[in-house]
Amino acid sequence: FQYLRQKKGGRPKIFVLRHGAQSLPDKLLSFVNEKILSEKVIALERTNDGITVRSESRTVNAKRVFIATSGASTAQYLEALNPTISERLR
Repeated sequence: FQYLRQKKGGRPKIFVLRHGAQSLPDKLLSFVNEKILSEKVIALERTNDGITVRSESRTVNAKRVFIATSGASTAQYLEALNPTISERLR
């Protein structure tokens, strides 16, 4: 990957993922132990230990969560966790 970098006071540089946009979530998935793919997520809830992800078929407890959906879908999931970010994504 070529990462986005910004010089002090400068403009952000444009970057391109050599293997297409899907290569970013694919790479992130390679670091994840527990995955919920192609399954409807019902809720994300903050816990003392991290985040609880509830899907239609199971519940997963995690320290971190990667959300790879459209901005509008992500906004819906983040509504209860962070209303400010949720609103900005709409």
